[in-house]
Amino acid sequence: MDLMQKQQHYVPKCYSKNFTNGDGYIYMRDMWNDTIFPSKPINALKQSRLYTQPVHAEKRFDNALENLFSSTVESDWTPLVKVIDQRKPLNREEWGQLIQFMSSMRVRVPNTIKAVLWAVKDRVILEANKFPVEGICLELFKKKNPEFQGMPLFEDLVTTGLVNVPIDPHRSLLSFEKLIKNNKAILAINGNPTFIHNLTKTPFISSDNPFISHTHVRKLKKIRPYSYDHNLNTEIIFPITSKIVLLMNPSKVNEKQYFNITKEETVREINNKISLYSDRYIFGNSASLIRSIPNFGDICPVPSSGKSRVGPNGVVHELILEFGSPIKGRNKWKYDFEA
Repeated sequence: MDLMQKQQHYVPKCYSKNFTNGDGYIYMRDMWNDTIFPSKPINALKQSRLYTQPVHAEKRFDNALENLFSSTVESDWTPLVKVIDQRKPLNREEWGQLIQFMSSMRVRVPNTIKAVLWAVKDRVILEANKFPVEGICLELFKKKNPEFQGMPLFEDLVTTGLVNVPIDPHRSLLSFEKLIKNNKAILAINGNPTFIHNLTKTPFISSDNPFISHTHVRKLKKIRPYSYDHNLNTEIIFPITSKIVLLMNPSKVNEKQYFNITKEETVREINNKISLYSDRYIFGNSASLIRSIPNFGDICPVPSSGKSRVGPNGVVHELILEFGSPIKGRNKWKYDFEA
């Protein structure tokens, strides 16, 4: 198999299969185009070469990161879900497996990958703004924008399409470790996980960005994605199956790990938050369920301009996010050794 063309699941099959119907299909809703279609987990939520790493010295690509996800992170998930489904107490090792899986599902998704590239690009532009626009670039800009007042900045060249700032997509892979280590919501966890078992007729959904955390507020529109304040309640939501969701406050210790919910309204509130955090796709076990979810396709978590922590080597240490228009399209890039 050509490693360069290998399809890689950013939402692994072992996860999405827990949201299928009796025939083994999930129903996906493309929030950008507002279309709904069935798919087998093996055919859904994947992109080519997503985690493929360039090995410049040997002029080849490597799938070590994809292999790590498959052999280590994903291999523990199915037996762990069985333990949770049977309402058994999680031991230390199983709790560690859950944290590991959730952490990976925050960084490996397109929402984070695109956000990293955007944050690095934003930093490049801000640094370039410190230098004057001169020569042929200034001439072309004035010719294209005769009514522009004052001297343009580098960002004006980018905005008008005179200059493009492509970022090596490998930057996002190099940032995974830092983003996991600096996930404040997960780092603050010192209590027990709380698993909500859904006894209603409305199943839970999931999305292409299933890890949710924020400083708790009641109104949906006032949520700041992935915000954290150690003095305030932090809410973590992570769908496990169509009948189970992890819902917890990291600073609170619960005597019981498992709770039942019987109110449809509570399930709808959780599903709405899951949909709000999606980048492009939500999915569930029926078309009618997915159709009933509000369409938040015009917003998703995106980087706040100039606020993310980017190291001098182009590695993003922390993403500061807000809700804004989705970053659409993939960053085009070709390595020197590619034919």
